[in-house]
Amino acid sequence: MTILKNFANGPIVSNTLHYNNNNVNSKCNWVMDSISQGWPTGSHFWGFIQDNYHLIRNHEKNKTDWWFWDMPYWGRYLSVDKHYWRTSKNCVHETQITPRPSDRFEEWGINIEPWKHTGEEILVCPSSNTMTDWYTQQTEDTWTETTVNTIKKHTDRSVRVRRKPRTGKTSGPAAEAELGVPSFINDIQDAHAVVTSVSLCAVEAIANGVPVFCHPLSFASPVSETDISKINEPIYPDRESWFNHLAYQQYTEAEIASGLAYSIIGQ
Repeated sequence: MTILKNFANGPIVSNTLHYNNNNVNSKCNWVMDSISQGWPTGSHFWGFIQDNYHLIRNHEKNKTDWWFWDMPYWGRYLSVDKHYWRTSKNCVHETQITPRPSDRFEEWGINIEPWKHTGEEILVCPSSNTMTDWYTQQTEDTWTETTVNTIKKHTDRSVRVRRKPRTGKTSGPAAEAELGVPSFINDIQDAHAVVTSVSLCAVEAIANGVPVFCHPLSFASPVSETDISKINEPIYPDRESWFNHLAYQQYTEAEIASGLAYSIIGQ
């Protein structure tokens, strides 16, 4: 969907919004409506739905700008009228830390736990099929099998695979409750490390002091080890600037519609 408009009394510009506008109840409508109000121009994609995967690859091939929108790093569905959404330019996730003040992160009151140097289990958390393919050109199952086999070549620790809980309507923490499965927090109690490609569970692991191994292009790579052969030697870096950075990559619908998000990261 292409929207032509006059933004802030300036010239007529256009936004191209790629999302499932056939489903009026889809959450992507909430953020795309806000983008149409508060973002002057650009090609915007909601996740990898429909043909977005290939359209984004074309942007990369043609070296043209695009914006990727998806679920936030934390703060899903806070209330009926307040939701956060993450975004990044010309990538699915930012991999470099942009120095940011601490104000947006401090608003959450999230306690960053000290790094854990105990724990025996290695928890492998695959990303979705599409995300896995985007980053590794493998299926979720192939990545999981290859990763587990690689880990076992370098350690005698126990390895367990935890796939993202999913129902027909939701995934992640909300699905945990619906399915009655143990929470991610429960599953990392004895974790030596979490291994993933780009799953958002890395945020929760790192906040709770569990080291992470991830793909080099993951958003978690600035504070994680990317070489699985070093599975017995996790890294324990400072995390403050990383959390501050992530807090400036996600915004409410009101912050997007008002132009605040664009004024901070869109230019």
